[in-house]
Amino acid sequence: MKQKAKKERKLTKAELCRKERFKVLSADIEGRGWTVRKVTANAADVYIAGIALALPIMAGFAIWYWLVNGRFGPDRSRPEQLMLLILLVFLLAAHELLHGLVMGLSVPSGFKAVEFGVNYRLLAPY
Repeated sequence: MKQKAKKERKLTKAELCRKERFKVLSADIEGRGWTVRKVTANAADVYIAGIALALPIMAGFAIWYWLVNGRFGPDRSRPEQLMLLILLVFLLAAHELLHGLVMGLSVPSGFKAVEFGVNYRLLAPY
């Protein structure tokens, strides 16, 4: 049975640039005697694993909240809800900055290898 070729999505300019840099880096590494091995993860598998890892933590915090407050419910005022939304966006940015910090400190080219952005089609910051 013949497998159908998987249709690849159209890459952005920045993604094409990174892909070219990766090809050059891969050729350099292979030239030094290393073997390049392709390791990819299906986006659906990554999302499922993320949810599976986050659920026990979320359940723990939900139990803690219930023990402290005695109930659940949308009892937050509008300013509190806005503050929580702003906090969520801030923490998301801080999370990605930590990824960038670790990457910048751990690769030979330093922070030149770090690039931030958002893939709006997948709603995925990077």
